[in-house]
Amino acid sequence: MIILKIIFWLLAAFIFYVYVGYPLILFVLSSLVQTKRDLMYVFQRGERRRRELEFELPNVTLGLSAYNE
Repeated sequence: MIILKIIFWLLAAFIFYVYVGYPLILFVLSSLVQTKRDLMYVFQRGERRRRELEFELPNVTLGLSAYNE
C-alpha cells in the first residue's frame, strides 16, 4: 500500500511540475535574462537591439505526412 502512495505522489508532483513548475522556471529565467540585458544597457550605454548577422540564415522546410488526404 505504501508503494501505491509513493507512486501516486510522484505522479502528482510530476503533473504539478509540468503545468506549474516548468512554466514558472521559464518565466523566472527569462526575467533574469531581460534584467541582465537592461542593466548592461543602463551601465554600458550599449545597443539593446541585436546586431545583424553577417551571414544569411538557411531556409527551413517543414514536411508533414498526412493519412487519407
